[in-house]
Amino acid sequence: MGVENDAGGGQMSRPIVFDFLHYRDFLNAMIEYLKSKDQYNVRDFAKTAGFGSSNYMKMILSRERCLTRKSAYKVAKAFELTEQETKFLVLLVEFNESKRFPDRDRNYRELLKFKKFRETHRAEANQFEYFSNWQIVALLEGIRTSLSLKSIQDIAQSLGISDAELKKYLSILESLQLIRKDRGKWLRLNSTVDTPVTIQSLAVRNFHREILGKAIEALDDVPALERAALSLTLALNPEKYEMLRTRLFEILHELDAVYTTSEEDAESVYQLSLALFPLVRIKR
Repeated sequence: MGVENDAGGGQMSRPIVFDFLHYRDFLNAMIEYLKSKDQYNVRDFAKTAGFGSSNYMKMILSRERCLTRKSAYKVAKAFELTEQETKFLVLLVEFNESKRFPDRDRNYRELLKFKKFRETHRAEANQFEYFSNWQIVALLEGIRTSLSLKSIQDIAQSLGISDAELKKYLSILESLQLIRKDRGKWLRLNSTVDTPVTIQSLAVRNFHREILGKAIEALDDVPALERAALSLTLALNPEKYEMLRTRLFEILHELDAVYTTSEEDAESVYQLSLALFPLVRIKR
């Protein structure tokens, strides 16, 4: 998102903070807007915001420094943002500057609570929810089977969710153009979900956390003949690790090509997960 021109006189529109996912983009846009109105002076802005250096904003925009929660409030005051806009900007700063996954995940979920942000970033929000919820992914795969012919109540019961949740998930899949309804039957479309890099790692991590949790549950809840728990412990150098990692991706693509078909007689939606990670670090 960025600054748009008015349809009439070609004047620059005031940037809306809810349109942005990166606070520096908003700061840049806002400064350009104020400059177009002859309302931006480096020294005056620094004084109004209460910054000790008139060079502070330049260092922020050049990534030499980062905004903090405290300085975000100062910037919001200098830009004359509303209370809601200020809360959003502060949260956006915390989201962008979070280093730990749980913090970034929590902050992004808080951003989604702002209606104006959610409306502007509806596609990203749906993509985030798609990857962050195993039931939506399972539902999409189930569309290939006779599950798509069943009633809302039966599908919801199969996934262990409410009818309302199912309708929401179907709406998300439809908005992502992954499914469509034809003569009373849901059809799977040959589309892919292209998630923005900013939220991609969050969404994918959420999915893997949920799936690994389901795998642990399956060890106790699913009969041994209906599940497979496999593991292999290896000592690898970096080169061999990269070779193995690449081969695992190739295997998954091969399996997907062979087994991903419309299976009307399918009785279950299975999840295949492989985890390759360092178990012991050997110091040199």
